[in-house]
Amino acid sequence: MAHFKIDDTHRLKSGSHQWKLQLKSVNKNTGETAWQSFRYYTTIESAVIGCYAYFQRQSDADNVLDFMNDSKELLNKFTAILSPKFNVDEK
Repeated sequence: MAHFKIDDTHRLKSGSHQWKLQLKSVNKNTGETAWQSFRYYTTIESAVIGCYAYFQRQSDADNVLDFMNDSKELLNKFTAILSPKFNVDEK
């Protein structure tokens, strides 16, 4: 199954019928890494849009200009992650 690393703690992974946004967790006792799915999407397009919106909402910007700069950085990040396999166009 395909998966795209978004950052050190998040990835987007495909399943047989869906795309999942996952959060990495580490068991403190054993050190084992596990990925927990917490958002589900039916297409790669809806997954990218949903992930982008999720990370926008995580912004700690306290004004519109900072929020727009964070959004632009986020768009650049997603473009870099997906561009080797997908054509990413700004609208």
